[in-house]
Amino acid sequence: MRCLDNGYDAILLGALSENGLNDLFEFSSQQDVPVIDLVNGVSSTMVSDRALVPFELMGEAAAETLSSLGATRGSRILWFHGPKGPRWSDRADKAFQDTARRYGFDILSVDYSTPFFRDQEIAVRRQLDKFVKVDFIVGTAPTAEAAARMQEVEDRSISIVAYYYAPSIREGISSGKVKAAIFDDPWSQARIAVDMAVKALNKESFPQNVGPNIAVLKSDNLSVTLHP
Repeated sequence: MRCLDNGYDAILLGALSENGLNDLFEFSSQQDVPVIDLVNGVSSTMVSDRALVPFELMGEAAAETLSSLGATRGSRILWFHGPKGPRWSDRADKAFQDTARRYGFDILSVDYSTPFFRDQEIAVRRQLDKFVKVDFIVGTAPTAEAAARMQEVEDRSISIVAYYYAPSIREGISSGKVKAAIFDDPWSQARIAVDMAVKALNKESFPQNVGPNIAVLKSDNLSVTLHP
């Protein structure tokens, strides 16, 4: 509402809630202010366009990546998908679990801790205390960051995968402590959103629901895939 009150011409929004701002989207549409749904996704049909990668694809890609890293039927996985409720985490969770089951992986636990480093550090330690035999830790970027700093994870030869990338795990990927991260290219998403907003303001036609292709970041392609 503050953006509308201040007279901004367009809004690029990375929302935390799927439904919490729907009334404002209707109001912005009445005011002829374009709103671009950026990265996280909202349920409203009143937004002008969407620049994002569906998190279902991120969760699915994370599970598929495990196979390329040597996971086989019965591989034991600790899954840290983030909090229940937000659109991004719930959809990633369902896609990951559905895909993992198709491959026959054994999901030992599903943890819903918030994606902050300290919370994930506590959650990872809690699950490691519960399960003696673990092959993979898969979760949010803070999950990967926390796990990569634990000597126990390295000593137990547990592989770490993040289902989305953040700069905080770049060093972990580079060193090989984090085996892979799914990359949805948020830089390109932001550029697409700006282009959508400009075209909307100019009353130009533009494609709907656009996002970049996802990639799997590993130590051998990290420098060539990431933008400066």
